[in-house]
Amino acid sequence: RINKAQMETQVKGAEDQLRILRRELASQEAELVELENELFNETKRLDDATEQLEESERRLAATYPNLKK
Repeated sequence: RINKAQMETQVKGAEDQLRILRRELASQEAELVELENELFNETKRLDDATEQLEESERRLAATYPNLKK
């Protein structure tokens, strides 16, 4: 009888800990999605800026053909 009560207490503790871990995992997964979205947006901004810079360099090279990089 004591063993059963101890076992039930341990099972309850393990279930509580599992619930906490699941909540923490869900929170971390949501944060990961947010970071992935931010990375995607920043990568797109970098690509756009790089494209604009390359276009500016082409225009400068066309306007000033003797200009050295």
